[in-house]
Amino acid sequence: MSAAKKIAHYIRTGWKLSAYHCPVCNNPLVEKENRYYCAVCDREVKVVRDEAEYRKALMEGVLERLRSSLIEAINQVMQVEDWAFNEKYLGLLEKYLELIAKVNRALKE
Repeated sequence: MSAAKKIAHYIRTGWKLSAYHCPVCNNPLVEKENRYYCAVCDREVKVVRDEAEYRKALMEGVLERLRSSLIEAINQVMQVEDWAFNEKYLGLLEKYLELIAKVNRALKE
């Protein structure tokens, strides 16, 4: 499907064309309820208007990647046979979960 058809589909479903463009593909973004979306790349795009918003969006991205890495580490521990009976693995899981809780708190601030 062409870029124009993808964008038109979103417009027909209640989104409006915005003045902003996707930083990846340079196609216009669609907007709804202050959320911006690239219909071509099929992902939400954060629009920042100043340096403070840029830093906040950057930090949110870093924290989201950190949380994903911690969840992956938890999954790796749980692949180990008898992990639930090993103090080393239980200690790791406890630390990972504490870090995830801290990341979640930071994302809410």
